[in-house]
Formats: sequence, C-alpha cells, structure tokens
Amino acid sequence: MARTKIEWSNLVWNPVTGCTIISEGCLNCYARRFAQRLRGRFGYPKDNPFSVTIHTNRLRQPYCWRKGVVFVCSMGDLFHEDVPSWFIRQVLDVAADKRNRNKIFCFLTKRPERMANEINKWAIERMAVPPNWWCGISAENQQRLEERLPWLRVVLASNCFVSLEPLLGPVSIKRAFNKLIPPFKNPSTLVQVVITGAETGIRRRPCDTNWVRRIRDDCKELGIRFFLKQIYVEGKKTSVLDGVDYSRIPPQEVFGDA
Repeated sequence: MARTKIEWSNLVWNPVTGCTIISEGCLNCYARRFAQRLRGRFGYPKDNPFSVTIHTNRLRQPYCWRKGVVFVCSMGDLFHEDVPSWFIRQVLDVAADKRNRNKIFCFLTKRPERMANEINKWAIERMAVPPNWWCGISAENQQRLEERLPWLRVVLASNCFVSLEPLLGPVSIKRAFNKLIPPFKNPSTLVQVVITGAETGIRRRPCDTNWVRRIRDDCKELGIRFFLKQIYVEGKKTSVLDGVDYSRIPPQEVFGDA
C-alpha cells in the first residue's frame, strides 16, 4: 500500500530503501526500525534490511495513483552516495512525466549537496524543474540547519521546504537565514514550508515546547508556512500548540495544489 499516515503527505513512494547514519537525528530512525520488522520480506534484505537497496519494480507506482502529495523515499534517502546516478535519473524522469503532473513530489534529504547536483544536472538537460516538485532538507538542530540550508539556494527548484524532525535542540530560523552569504533578504522566496516535530518512539529524546514556539513565531514573521507533526505534553502526543492544531491542514494546502 502506498497510502501513509504521515501527516503532510498522502502517499509514499520508495524506489530506494535503506540508509546510513549521517547525523544526530538518525540515532532512533523510524525507517530503520520498520525495516527490521520487514527483514526478508517486501524487498528488504534478510541479512541487512536497512542496507541501501534500489527497487526498479517500483518505478511505475506513481502512474497508478490519481493525485496526491508523494513523499519520495520515506524509507531511505534517494540521494545517498550508494544510489547510482542512473537510477536517480530514472526516478526523476518518472516524477517529471506529464502523466504525473497531477501529483506533488516531495524530495527530502540529509544530503542536500548531492540532491542539488543530481537535480541540477537533470534540470539543465530538461531546461527546468517541474513546478510540482518540492526539494527539502531535514535538520535536527541549529548546526545541521545552517550546514544544509545553503544548498536550497543552489538547487534549481522553485519550491523548497525544511523538515525539523526530530527536533533535538533550539532552532532559530531567522539566524540560519541571516548566516547565508550574502544574507537572504526574503526567506519565504527560498523556503515556503517548515515542518516541525518531536522525536517519537520509546527512546525519544526531549523536545522543549518553547523550541517549537520559536520556530512557529519565526515562520510567522518571515511569511513561511508552519506545520507541526507532533509534540509531547505531559507525556501525550499532540499537534496542538497554544490552542491551535497545526496538523489539521490537508497536504495539498501545505504544499500548494499540483
């Protein structure tokens, strides 16, 4: 099944599964836990279920869907160094096919340099990045945000987003933009959406509600859409912050109509 419970998407497409640890946010990776449960089944290798694996048989899946917001590689990273460029190109070709223009494709990575390189090579040949593509970076703290954000200036995409999940420390969106060289004067033209969420699972690390408030307030000041997946209040998971449920937004409204 391609349907998903991920709040900001309708569908997941996993032509690549598996990944390796690259930063602090990977420690309790939900995808790795899920892959362990599926070892030896559904294309997950029995000996190492979270090894980077390409699935050519899944390339045609998007043609079966009528519409929706598609999270590309929710169970891995399309731009992992072990994914061959020829396969990334095939994935991009499918996402760009005119038969898939009624879907929104969200590419999320912790490896934005390779995302920019691969998408830009593809775009230069095709003369443009499709308007229904969104390129995103995942960051868990201020350091990772400031390392990865500059690559969104490089990638030849008009739609970009940031996922701050799992949020493991205080983050200033404004500071990150101000540290760009030269400083970005209109942040909402670079990043249109920020998704935030506390870590989940029995080993989840703390997420201070005030960290989330600061991100929300920065987004409001900068004109960036804010989406909250979850926080924990008195041990209970919720998407309500100061009386507002920030997850009750249809994915098509989060990312705009395809």
